[in-house]
Amino acid sequence: MPLEIQRGRSQWFYGRLEVNGRSIHQNLNVRIEGRIPRSLHEEGDAAFERSRARAQVALERLEAELRGKANAEELYQKILKIRTGSRMGSVLLEDFVERWEKLPRKRKLAVRYRLQCKSHMERLVKFLSVKFPSVREMADVQAVMAQAFMRSEEERGVAGKTYTDVLKLFRSCFRRLKREAGISENPFDGIPPKEEDTIHRMPFSEEELDAILEAAKADPFIHTLIVVAACTAMRLRDCAGIRWEAVDLAAGFVNVKTSKTGKLVTIPIFPRLREVLDSRAVQKHGFIFPELEKQYAVAQDVLTKRVRKVMRTVGFGDAGDLEAGQESRGAFHQERAGGLRRASIRDIQSLRVTWVTLALNSGVAMDLVQKVTGHQTVAIVLKHYHKPGRDDFRRELEKKLPSALTGVAAKVAVGPDDIRAKLVSMTSANWQTVRDELLNALPRD
Repeated sequence: MPLEIQRGRSQWFYGRLEVNGRSIHQNLNVRIEGRIPRSLHEEGDAAFERSRARAQVALERLEAELRGKANAEELYQKILKIRTGSRMGSVLLEDFVERWEKLPRKRKLAVRYRLQCKSHMERLVKFLSVKFPSVREMADVQAVMAQAFMRSEEERGVAGKTYTDVLKLFRSCFRRLKREAGISENPFDGIPPKEEDTIHRMPFSEEELDAILEAAKADPFIHTLIVVAACTAMRLRDCAGIRWEAVDLAAGFVNVKTSKTGKLVTIPIFPRLREVLDSRAVQKHGFIFPELEKQYAVAQDVLTKRVRKVMRTVGFGDAGDLEAGQESRGAFHQERAGGLRRASIRDIQSLRVTWVTLALNSGVAMDLVQKVTGHQTVAIVLKHYHKPGRDDFRRELEKKLPSALTGVAAKVAVGPDDIRAKLVSMTSANWQTVRDELLNALPRD
């Protein structure tokens, strides 16, 4: 099991070994340190010898893993042949992406998600070809290689959520292609996910939402999208792809399966939404908003940019987005502690968060909210979508907690007769006291 150095070409130790008659030449992912001797038969300085020792350990570990996996795969193949009469196949790394795309699915992959997944998979294939050039097939990928790739993702600076999403993607890929690729063990299974540093989108207040809807009238195309998103709490893809078959105008409901989870949601048609639907009801079949659906399919980012253009007119925007002297209502993005890009906190998805927040703040039952949004658990709704503002938070606690904690006098329900009696008793001497009593008895919101 000789160690090798590629002088002038690489800063990493390589190892050459033979497993089951197959010659393997592989990057050991151990950096060469110190002064390199003229020959590996000679001794280098202390730093070099320490790095050589680490490389030797890595080579021995790799050989043990390869031999163990080869034996396990051979046993698995024999058992499989006894049971089914055939052995597993193989998948070349160069065919990895294509095979993944052809996997059977319940729903068609969203264009953006498919492109993101392809990008991750192509990055893995490139990494393996550079760091472990002897790897040719999916079945050749070992746990140490998967760990090295995920370390490179971490070093690349991806956010915790992105790291975990990439890890889940490859676990799924190798699991679903297991039989076709001849894989006995999933190399990504033993890698723990990262803690997610998710930054959530911010909701709009009622006043902000009214301002956005009014400003959007200048762009009828985007006004339609904003009305649909605000009134239905649907995601952008579902807003653009809604079909007449999902709409029951007579009953006043939209019944549609969400594109992300496939869950059936039931959404009441409010008057504002009905106005938009009635204006499109010339031909009640196919896509309700074919121009939106077409734009989403071609370039959904264009829709996001146009929505933000409307939001900028009412004061939302990042530094430098707003006109001189324009008061800022809040930014579109927020910096992350880690990650390659800033987090989006205000966009078309914020309207979904707004719907949930306003509904729950108004006392709508959680089970009704879930019927509209399609969320299966209360925890997801509360963690990602219910974002009450500080004033809402304070008022709700003041209203529910005892005055011993809040210092706010408890409200006493008053009816018309009580109000009339108070007003009749009012004099020039006590009018301020009576006024304060009546105001205190009325709900603040």
